[in-house]
Amino acid sequence: MAETGEARPRVALTSGEHRVSRTSLLQDLGISGTLDAQEGTDTDEDGDSDSTLESVVDGVFAELDDRAKSCGGENGIHPFSLTGSVFELKPDRERSIYVFLVLIALWSEENDLVFKLGVKLFEDLSTEAAKRYFGGPDTSVHSRVFAFPRRVLPAGFGAALDQLCREIADGVSSKADQPKSANQKDAKLDAVV
Repeated sequence: MAETGEARPRVALTSGEHRVSRTSLLQDLGISGTLDAQEGTDTDEDGDSDSTLESVVDGVFAELDDRAKSCGGENGIHPFSLTGSVFELKPDRERSIYVFLVLIALWSEENDLVFKLGVKLFEDLSTEAAKRYFGGPDTSVHSRVFAFPRRVLPAGFGAALDQLCREIADGVSSKADQPKSANQKDAKLDAVV
């Protein structure tokens, strides 16, 4: 697309207007050929797939509407508004937790430093949210990020598990028969509350 100078898809977070319309999304999908390889896409003699594109965009806007309603509607915490056929970022909402989670979910460069930092922020945010769900920070509820690479607990799996056992008063060390894999990292344990 960049070589031909065609329009890039409009994205509500990154466009200058912070909005995307149903019409512009239809145009972008049509220009990019996004559905060309989709099985069962009906095209007319000119190669158009207007009805399929419209169906996809209808589904996108229905999902956006459902998400906004699930977050309390127009006056809720959802950082976007959906008015008719325009999806728009609400003023001063680009730094909301919801936007952060959307960006982390969409990031695809797993070896990218920004992605890795975002994942760490996500782990911190999730751990803090779980702690507050269980009554913290004003009670005896404590939390700890265990995910690898660790920033607070020891780097090694066994040593980190031993310290965690002591912190939660569940013995003084992990079992001797713990996994010995060199790739143990965090054994899929990201947070403890």
